[in-house]
Amino acid sequence: MSVRPLLAIWLAVSALQGQTVVYSNWKPSVIPSDVATSVILEAKVTGSPTRVALDFQVFGQPTTTVDLNDSGTNGDVASGDGVWSVTLPGQQVAGGLQIDDVYRRFVGFLRLYQGASVVVSSNIFAQIVDPSAPRPAVVSDAGDVQHTNYVINVWNASFFNTFNIGAISNRVYQLFPDTFDFLAVVWIPDHFQNRYHFTVRNEVQGIGQSISNNSAAYGSAGKLKGINVFPSSGFFDGMTTGYQHETGHQWVSFLNQAPFAVGVPHWPVSSMASGIMGFSIGGMGGQGGAFPCVVTPVQGGLQLSPRVSAAVFTDLDLYLMGLIPSGQVGTNYIFNDPNGVLAAGCTGQVYAGSTTAVSASDVISLFGPRIPASSGSQRRFRMATVVVSRDGLLNADAMALFSLLTRRAQESQPGFVHEGLSKYTGGGWAFSTGGRGSLDTRVVALPTPSIGAFNSSQAAWLLDTNGNYTWDGTPTDFYHVFGSPNSIPVVGDWTGDGTKNIGEFNSSSGIWLLDMNGNGVWDGPVVDKQVSWGSPGDIPVVGNWNGLGVPDKIGTFNPGSGSWLLDYNGNFTWDGTGTDKFVVWGSPGDKPVVGDWNGSGTAKIGIFNPTQGWWLLDYNGNYAWEGAGTDRFLKWGSPGDTPVVGDWTGSGTTKIGVFNSAQAAWLLDYNGNYAWDGAGTDKFLSWGSSGDIPVVGDWDGSGASKIAVFNPSQGWWVIDYNGNYVWEGAVTDRFLKWGSPGDTPIVGRW
Repeated sequence: MSVRPLLAIWLAVSALQGQTVVYSNWKPSVIPSDVATSVILEAKVTGSPTRVALDFQVFGQPTTTVDLNDSGTNGDVASGDGVWSVTLPGQQVAGGLQIDDVYRRFVGFLRLYQGASVVVSSNIFAQIVDPSAPRPAVVSDAGDVQHTNYVINVWNASFFNTFNIGAISNRVYQLFPDTFDFLAVVWIPDHFQNRYHFTVRNEVQGIGQSISNNSAAYGSAGKLKGINVFPSSGFFDGMTTGYQHETGHQWVSFLNQAPFAVGVPHWPVSSMASGIMGFSIGGMGGQGGAFPCVVTPVQGGLQLSPRVSAAVFTDLDLYLMGLIPSGQVGTNYIFNDPNGVLAAGCTGQVYAGSTTAVSASDVISLFGPRIPASSGSQRRFRMATVVVSRDGLLNADAMALFSLLTRRAQESQPGFVHEGLSKYTGGGWAFSTGGRGSLDTRVVALPTPSIGAFNSSQAAWLLDTNGNYTWDGTPTDFYHVFGSPNSIPVVGDWTGDGTKNIGEFNSSSGIWLLDMNGNGVWDGPVVDKQVSWGSPGDIPVVGNWNGLGVPDKIGTFNPGSGSWLLDYNGNFTWDGTGTDKFVVWGSPGDKPVVGDWNGSGTAKIGIFNPTQGWWLLDYNGNYAWEGAGTDRFLKWGSPGDTPVVGDWTGSGTTKIGVFNSAQAAWLLDYNGNYAWDGAGTDKFLSWGSSGDIPVVGDWDGSGASKIAVFNPSQGWWVIDYNGNYVWEGAVTDRFLKWGSPGDTPIVGRW
């Protein structure tokens, strides 16, 4: 069996006579695919090689050898400083990029020679961005710091002398709030070192790690849990196994007692090692290796089959991470002859050798139960990516590429990954955790949701844009006429900028009008969108159906037939049922609901029957009813109730509820287990008055959904601002007039 290291090592031949490659550096650091100029490759080496050369692989051409120089000429900055350079045609470096290269093209092997002998050989990659890639706005924070919505760039040349991570994190916290659970620190130039994770703070018991808090040393007041370090920017990508692996080291594995100890900080060669965390090559303390076998108990032993799908976290990983209870961990197997198993490979053979069976109960007996347990464990995390650059602030191309690579950590579907010389299928955090956790990689927190009102007779929108619950006039707040009278208002993040824009659905014609640029003005179908999607009488729905691209895509529900029509890929065009979705889910008269029921990061469909109080939820989002064990069919509420959905606990999953308008009574499945557990666990309360309309939003930005009501006869709002389900007066909660009689309440991050 060929063991692929989980840690990124670029050296193919060990250094001799003290000769190594310290770093490689491209000028520019990220190369546009349509580059028309030359580019420079630099390599810092130690020792005294007699020759440094690149076996240059130009797409579609034979490999050629080009020499680097340290003479202070031909692109080299200074003679004799150990930094060797070569100038290359940019188009030869960037040309031929393939989709599975994922923005990194293998350029060739860098060779260090002693005489005629190669003593060091290193892989060289170029990072390439297409001009069509989104160019996020770059905000200047100080002379040495800039950011986009997804990346912070710190210019610090002295860092590359000391490699003091604390100096970088402290600089970040001088300018950004202490809201991140993790930092990912990426270096440019690319140093030939392995990526790694270290714990800053641990508050979890039962995982073999001591309780600790060193957050102050890194500039955090106690929020920061850990830091991932990527000395080579070419190995940074939010969808790689390595990205998930390093984050997983916050919890896995510190089990330093037999039979687990031999694998620390990974797993022993075992069924657990077939997941993202892998095994320790050579035993305890070794670098991580990928064990590519799927282990299945069969008659006579364990079948070792090749893994054909993307690696994910195993059940014991998920237990230690607090994402599943111990009862959901099955039996795992540690191989007592690891070298023999590794040599045998994964061919589908049955292994009958000695093994040790382990489960969560073994971990608990050795280290105690996990505290907090999964029922109270954190599931939503924030990670800030910090790119440290030596030679100045990054240009727009580099900021665009690293923003894109960072955002990939939020993808919920598998996709191409290119890590070193390996190409495989990977996935983001939600995918790797089976939808049990979420990772927000935005640097700038989104504005908290605020209120608005839509007047159907005038097609007029009134939005509290700054969220202070006071009309401040335009342009601070928002008043625009957009659309046609008597249409249905819709809001969504149509462009992926993190804020909601307005739109309308005309239920008479099935036409959507979307304000793509958010200026409240119809700018024509080239700038904004006019889309025919649905049929007369349909109800509009909005959600991120596939977890990719822009957060919100359109769809409709036909209440006469119970059928859904979803623009699954978000291109505003019907591409047939192989790409988009046309499915019957529900019955005539049902009301559509949309939510991320299992926390996977994708919006899923459901219905509420208002005559009986029954819910039917496509829990796993595959658009097929698979029985109540997989999907959900339950009664929650009474005839005439209005369905409401929200993440009441902030756990990352959408939960159900109902509002009885006649009594102004709310019934919320607070813990999301689809069962009434009494008012001590779930919520049953009165909030509002008879005839009010229920509204849900995260008013204070805590991550949990909270309730409110809008009185359509007077335009008054009553908002449970802090989410404790108790009216505490207008200073703590909110009571205000926003809108006019007959308006429709709306909520969004404006």
